[in-house]
Amino acid sequence: GIRQLQNATSAFFNFCVGTDILTRNPINIQILPNLTREKIRRYHFTNEQYQRILRECDALVPGTRTNRRRHNHYWKPAITIGWHTGLRISDVGNLIWSCINWDEGTITVRPIKKRRYAEELIIPMDPDLDDYLLQYRKLNYNPRDIPGYLLPLFHGKYVHAPTAVDLEFRAICDTCNLPNHSFHSLRHGFVTRLINSGVDPITIMDPADPTRSLLM
Repeated sequence: GIRQLQNATSAFFNFCVGTDILTRNPINIQILPNLTREKIRRYHFTNEQYQRILRECDALVPGTRTNRRRHNHYWKPAITIGWHTGLRISDVGNLIWSCINWDEGTITVRPIKKRRYAEELIIPMDPDLDDYLLQYRKLNYNPRDIPGYLLPLFHGKYVHAPTAVDLEFRAICDTCNLPNHSFHSLRHGFVTRLINSGVDPITIMDPADPTRSLLM
């Protein structure tokens, strides 16, 4: 991100100094801020934080006769899918029921961010996600819906107002005292769990760009 841009710019100015175009590298004069590790730290959800945010999604508004949920009902399934698959928020919003192979226990997606050149990504479902989606399907699946989005309201809102959706999630995180987390933090948490469980990092590399993790 910003650190890579700063390094690339600095390398260009060093070249200019070496060819006598410049007398010194302006980056070293601190025109750009020296970003510390803390400022660019990538946060991830722990299991305890994940459970905390799910409880917040289940919370009801106190004092209402209808026991209205505090947050939109699509957040719990969206967060559950993000936690168990590491998918970006845009890919979660675009999931359709036909992406799920119940016999194989997999979800097949073509990531939107890399749709032009990326191959389809096949993600195994763990038993918890499989059970959750089966129960969710019983209550929400309508065969007449075309193309059959898992989260149609979430999909529609993200397509038309992605910033508003991001702000909704950050508001949930703030309520849970997780101010530095975003939906992408679920992705980082997924990768962290894979590595901690002994999965070879090569296994989670992006086939379209071997220098980057598939899930980062």
